[in-house]
Amino acid sequence: MKKKAFVVFPKILANGKVIFYYSTYDETGKRRQFSTGCTDEIEATKYVLDLFQKGTLVRNTNLAFDKYAANFFSQNGNYVSSKLQRGFTYSKTCSDKNNAMINTRAIPFFKNKPINLITPKDIEAWLKLEQQTGISNSTLNKRIRILRIIFNEAYRLGDISFNPFLRIQMFCSDTKTKGIFTEDEIRKLFKSTSSKCLWKNDLTYLFNLLAVSTGMRLGEIQALRVEDLSPGLITVRHSYDVKYGLKETKTKTVRQIPISMELYKSILSFLFWRNDGYVFSLNGGISPVSRNYIYKDFYSAMEKIGLSRNKLSERNISFHSYRHTFASILANKNVPELFIRKLTGHASQEVFNGYTHIELEELQKALA
Repeated sequence: MKKKAFVVFPKILANGKVIFYYSTYDETGKRRQFSTGCTDEIEATKYVLDLFQKGTLVRNTNLAFDKYAANFFSQNGNYVSSKLQRGFTYSKTCSDKNNAMINTRAIPFFKNKPINLITPKDIEAWLKLEQQTGISNSTLNKRIRILRIIFNEAYRLGDISFNPFLRIQMFCSDTKTKGIFTEDEIRKLFKSTSSKCLWKNDLTYLFNLLAVSTGMRLGEIQALRVEDLSPGLITVRHSYDVKYGLKETKTKTVRQIPISMELYKSILSFLFWRNDGYVFSLNGGISPVSRNYIYKDFYSAMEKIGLSRNKLSERNISFHSYRHTFASILANKNVPELFIRKLTGHASQEVFNGYTHIELEELQKALA
């Protein structure tokens, strides 16, 4: 009995919506299913007839993984372009990181195997090999999420009829809680008469002091420009990326952080005559100080107060710990969580409204 070229049928999705699919046979005789994307049977049938006439009923049967996934997250690629058109954001840095993972970790394993033939067992074999490199479960989970995006998109577009990631389980998270500095350590670093002697110069001293006094991210302090300073207040507009330069903050929002007048005057004194450009710069404000310059003196100062690299690692302390220390100090002073989230840039866009004068005064007292 001759097989039908195709069969159109309805499928009820998890959300209750009915979408019409069609089944057909590939060149190996294997029965395959594809979504028409239509909710009406007549429209679905017309859609499938059109594919039949074009000879494209079976889509991307032999589409190799390496070609499909290479640079999948590029800014001008279909996936990111589609996200941007729908109003989402996708940073160039995120594109680079995701592409690097796929290009260096996934493609060498799956190579040119047709993406529609990759099974859950194949993915589990890849994960087992990745795990043997000694990476953490948290890193494994990140890699799962990145690769899963590609298969989710392939399934959404009908390039594959089964998404193998539906059967992939995540690993138990082993992320360590970020450590914070003690009051004594903060005193030694910034509040004693000999604190400045711990640091290479005023630039690194003030850079680190600003981090623990405001909870700003390292890239946000790098991006700070003179025009972002005002008496008792810092406006965080940008972050800085070594490859792409100035960019939006991580949350794509602008926020204001109160600072003490003493810190404000110290920064003005450090700037001396300069009234424009980047605040923390080694070339007169033309470009910001590098991360490596800051990191090098950060670890040097830590050593001087008895925090060796090993001790920092044991307590999971890094430059980013200033943010957690800042939030902890405010929490101990009973500052409302919403205010803390607004200050650190963790709040959702809906709550990023300007502070009232009363709120600013209260926050300045807490930050004193």
